[in-house]
Amino acid sequence: CCGLRIGEALSLRVGDVDLADAVITVHKAKHNRTRLVPMSPSLVTHARRYAVAVGLVPEDREAWFFPSPRGGAYHPGSATTHIQGLMLQAGVTTSSGGAPRAHDLRHSYAVAALAKMHADGVDVYAGLPLLATYMGHADIISAEYYLRLDPSAWAGIEQAMAGTYTGLFPQEAM
Repeated sequence: CCGLRIGEALSLRVGDVDLADAVITVHKAKHNRTRLVPMSPSLVTHARRYAVAVGLVPEDREAWFFPSPRGGAYHPGSATTHIQGLMLQAGVTTSSGGAPRAHDLRHSYAVAALAKMHADGVDVYAGLPLLATYMGHADIISAEYYLRLDPSAWAGIEQAMAGTYTGLFPQEAM
């Protein structure tokens, strides 16, 4: 729900997740950077329920936010395998029938966040640097890598550009 890298999420400690102020502090992310990531109200609600369900104690700030059953942190490979299994159980597959990579969730987040900005009337060129910073990218070029044109957007683009680029966008949905 925040576009975190799998390693960033698994490295979170209880003290990094401020449920009162709705902010996650990501320490030593890519390029050894630290960043603050705001959480939506719905994510805070889910995170509070999760913290109670697994018995996290706010005073134990160094405890893992996502503790493994054996104690300690989950290994990213194990978490990825588990996530892929859940995707397959839910019927979420790639075009080849396999499970998407856990990192594909980050790509989906980036596309959805930018689409929401656009829908909210934010200039995409102004929004892209914000998205890049939020996701911990060094620059917008890194953020652009995550963005792919979704065929469902073609109709909206075609309508906005009507008469300017006639015939450029396909009429049939893929």
